[in-house]
Amino acid sequence: MSNTTYFPLFSSSPRPLPRRPKDQTTRNCHPNTTEARLQDLLCEFKRLAVIGPHLLEDIGFRRNPQTSSPARDIWERDGMRIALETATGQARYLPPPDGP
Repeated sequence: MSNTTYFPLFSSSPRPLPRRPKDQTTRNCHPNTTEARLQDLLCEFKRLAVIGPHLLEDIGFRRNPQTSSPARDIWERDGMRIALETATGQARYLPPPDGP
């Protein structure tokens, strides 16, 4: 007996599976995606510095006592620097220091 006798929905000739249209996806249209990702990362670091400055140390940032002052703390990691203003609680990204 063939399979069609037991399973009438199945036929012995292969048929292509029905195709569904692909969903429309939003793509990153920024001209420089690396730069956009860097900006997103810096925004996340700034947000983290405002929410919990102690968490910066957990992800590898170190407070620089030479450049920090009572008015602001400077946190550094691999050339990235974030300044956390003590009075206002705002954070901002600082450019890397010049020289070695």
